[in-house]
Amino acid sequence: MVCLAVYTNGTFLADPCQVLERRTPVELRQEINLPNATKHTESQRIFTCEVTGHGGLTYEEARQSETFEHEFFPNEMVVWAPQGATKVDARIREKTSFPEIKNPDGSISRPATARYFVELLQGGDALLARTDELSRQRRHFNKTVIRQFVKNSVHPRESWTGAPWIVKEDIARNFHIPTDVPANLRHDAVLEEKKKSALAQRTAQHEDFIQELANEGKLPGISSGTVLNAEQLSHFYGMFIATQNDKNGKGIGRMANGGKTSVFQASLPKAMKPEPLKFPCDDLEIPIKKRNAVSRPQLKFLTSDTPSLAYVRLDSDPQPLTGDLLQIWHTLNVFAPLFVLDSFTFDDLVQALAIWNWDQPCELFSEIHCAVLKVIVDRTGELQVKSLVEVPSRYSEWETYLAPDAESSSETEDTVQIGVAATNEGPLTTVDKARILKAFPAPEDWTRRVGECLFQNDTWQFLMIGLLAQIATKSHEFRSICEELLAKLMPTEEDLDLTETSTRDLYAALDLASRVKILQLAMLHVPDTKGVRSFMEDCDREATETRKKKISWQSKKKPLVKEWQELDQQRKLLRPDASNSLDDQPIPAAIENDDTDADSDAEQVDDGKANDEDSESEEDITMLSRSSGRASMLKRKREEEAAEKELQKKVKVDLDDNTKYEKVLEEMATKAEDIKECEEEIKLHDNALRENACHRARKLGTDRYLNHYYWYERNGMAFGGDEDSSTADHGYANGCIWIQGPDELQAQNVVYLNAEQSEKYAKRTGIDITERRKRDEGKTQLQDANHWGFIDNPDDLDKLIAYLDERGRDEKALRKELKNWRGEIAHRMVKRQERMQRDEAIQDDDEEPVAVGVATRRKQEANRAEGRYSCLQWWNSMAANELGRLHSEGKRGKPGPKPKGSRQKQAAAAVVKELTTRSGRRR
Repeated sequence: MVCLAVYTNGTFLADPCQVLERRTPVELRQEINLPNATKHTESQRIFTCEVTGHGGLTYEEARQSETFEHEFFPNEMVVWAPQGATKVDARIREKTSFPEIKNPDGSISRPATARYFVELLQGGDALLARTDELSRQRRHFNKTVIRQFVKNSVHPRESWTGAPWIVKEDIARNFHIPTDVPANLRHDAVLEEKKKSALAQRTAQHEDFIQELANEGKLPGISSGTVLNAEQLSHFYGMFIATQNDKNGKGIGRMANGGKTSVFQASLPKAMKPEPLKFPCDDLEIPIKKRNAVSRPQLKFLTSDTPSLAYVRLDSDPQPLTGDLLQIWHTLNVFAPLFVLDSFTFDDLVQALAIWNWDQPCELFSEIHCAVLKVIVDRTGELQVKSLVEVPSRYSEWETYLAPDAESSSETEDTVQIGVAATNEGPLTTVDKARILKAFPAPEDWTRRVGECLFQNDTWQFLMIGLLAQIATKSHEFRSICEELLAKLMPTEEDLDLTETSTRDLYAALDLASRVKILQLAMLHVPDTKGVRSFMEDCDREATETRKKKISWQSKKKPLVKEWQELDQQRKLLRPDASNSLDDQPIPAAIENDDTDADSDAEQVDDGKANDEDSESEEDITMLSRSSGRASMLKRKREEEAAEKELQKKVKVDLDDNTKYEKVLEEMATKAEDIKECEEEIKLHDNALRENACHRARKLGTDRYLNHYYWYERNGMAFGGDEDSSTADHGYANGCIWIQGPDELQAQNVVYLNAEQSEKYAKRTGIDITERRKRDEGKTQLQDANHWGFIDNPDDLDKLIAYLDERGRDEKALRKELKNWRGEIAHRMVKRQERMQRDEAIQDDDEEPVAVGVATRRKQEANRAEGRYSCLQWWNSMAANELGRLHSEGKRGKPGPKPKGSRQKQAAAAVVKELTTRSGRRR
């Protein structure tokens, strides 16, 4: 019990109303007669038990509670703490009391004791405990306990004032507490109640104000001092509200009182200003410039007017095939070591697919198809594409594929109808299907021939038909397009079987679109092969090693740069004014700004000097024109002479200082050479990492209309093709920036808006989205992702960079990428233009009269074709060096040693051999 007062010799030493915490309990063993003034204190519930912590007790209740401090009772919760052990919560089960034992002389032999049989709450063990091992745990009921209880019992409240607590599910289920929030405690109900109370408060204020006006006699028809009733208050309150707002919601501040100005005026809300745009923002939210607006340069498209297709007779429009052609070209060049193909340009691929026929063979066309077949089928004749495997027997699945099925005739997707000819629209008869079944090569047949590389005399077309039939049999996704292509490759005469010769003739008669589709179908299954996966894993391992080497060179470069900077500070301290001697010392690129070129810096310096000279000359002319010009010039001349003398004094240094200065310059030159070496190594490793990034084609970025920009030389290949390829002298691989139209799903609600969205956009930006796009892109708009355009001119590249607005998020990133790669892109564009000009010059020179002799005429025609079609200059030197022969020349040759290292190292270590063509000319 807390001691409240001490009574000594009839006087109180402390105020009985004070509460002193944590004091020694008071035991009143004798009856004490308290004065009458304090008897009322005993009955007040202001005492607290010191043992249990119970409060709100009278004096007698607190004293009795403290009397049994060392006595415990059954079912009471206690703390068992034996000597040297941890405290454990327990419950008293039984109590045994032992009385006091005295000796004959009256001394106490054994004091009164008690033994308790307790049960531990953790584990349920029971044991016998002494009194001194037990104690009560006093737990105060305070805010911390309440806060912890609430935290453990309810969910976090919602983020609005007055949100109710919601009990957790397990507690609500155990104690049957409803968890449904009452309607009056929900957010909308609370907000509505607040609005009603605020409205009632405003109404009361207005009515008080109107009553005050009535008391002053300022209301029409009401004498001063009149107490308005509820009807009058409602009437004048309505007039007050009506006069505060006109029909447009703007306050007018007058009342119907004979035209007199009312004592109250309307408070006009301040006009809301639109928040200013924070850049970078969404690209289409940037306000358009009405003056000096820069538009995107006009795009070019792959058409018959393209220089590479100028002398080619096209039977189909190449523009819809642009995306497929780019995909084929990029895959073949990125995985060129896997296909064992020399790199080639995009122009050569398009030209080769367009010109190949029986009279005009093209090595590039044949090598591509043979290389793709050899990747899909390995040396043992086994298919490497899992989706095309699992053929149980020779003809079982082919017969199921080609045989008529009456039950499934209604299912068009499972019914195969291959036309005998392009003009034959009717279904195949049983005889036709039997002929097709006999004509098409079986899976075991064509895969075995591909494994043995039986490609002599251009027989690979027959094997490509086997691959198409295999895809049609196994793939439901490509079945319809395969049926369409196989129908074009079937002979028209009924008695003519599908032979290698007839297949070659039919393949030569295919249009450009069909050839692209066949090659694309084969290329789509290449990524599923084991060879591609192994190639990508090798690239990843090589990239990891290259990255480690790059980090080591960067770590080596960092202290060198720091040391160079320290030496530069020493140089400035030794001779601060002798800056001319530093001209001979190269400054490392790591110290300078990487974004600026040396040429541009030199131009800026020259321009600055010229501007300074011009300003000085203009200043001299201005001073001479003044009345006091002569005196000013003399004064300035004296100042210059004094400054020159002062400079000469500072330049004079001792011989020791001069020796130190020269030594510092030598050390700086050495450090600069080391830094330059590190930078060259880092640049080589960066280029190796770029070429090993073969997983996907990385785009440069997107513009405001979600057009995608690609520069395919950015990763996965060398900028100008492989250095040891047959066409390495071209100096470019693609030489264009390709722009793909917006994806339909991405452009929805961003570029393509409905009427309501377009109206809101025009109101927000001041121009319609369609009109803005027409103004920005002109006539060369790309409607969807199937449309492609390109830029092949450095001037158009600069215009494109100027067109992009760096205030937009997407265009800021795209503009940065274009500026970073601008030099390399422009260089490859120039190389492409130079080659096109050379080809045009050669084609003009070929307009000479044909010779009379047959042999001479044939040789002249061959030379003219090779000059007219640049793709005929390509040959597969990689296959000749590594395999011993070309892919299309027959069986697999003895494989050469497996190349190691990056392409640059392979090119540097390759032994250049002089190889000749079959005609005797050097490749």
